[in-house]
Amino acid sequence: MWFLGKRTPEKRSFIDILQKIKSGDRLLKDRFISDYQPFIIKSVSQILNNKYIDIENSEEYSVGLIAFNEAIEKYDVNKGKNFMKFAELVIRRRMVDYFRKISAVCKKEIPFSSFSSKSEY
Repeated sequence: MWFLGKRTPEKRSFIDILQKIKSGDRLLKDRFISDYQPFIIKSVSQILNNKYIDIENSEEYSVGLIAFNEAIEKYDVNKGKNFMKFAELVIRRRMVDYFRKISAVCKKEIPFSSFSSKSEY
């Protein structure tokens, strides 16, 4: 994982990495996402009240992963803002969108218990 401390050389290096990724370095982007997988898991888990996240079977983790990728794409290195805070915000917003979508789908579902077991014919 790359260091994001307060010292200028590391910050500059981090910005350089993001600029290379934004200019199309797919291998670096894949490595970057892989290195920050614990950050993604932690962010999603916190949103879910510290629920354990199974990365193999969790829809929420997938949403977080896609959101982290989106944060990389939309981050503006020239603004000088903290990337990690930005990524956390994007993950949080995408999770809210996901919960709204799930909630809307659940409202449309009819439980089996509402169907009569008796034949009306």
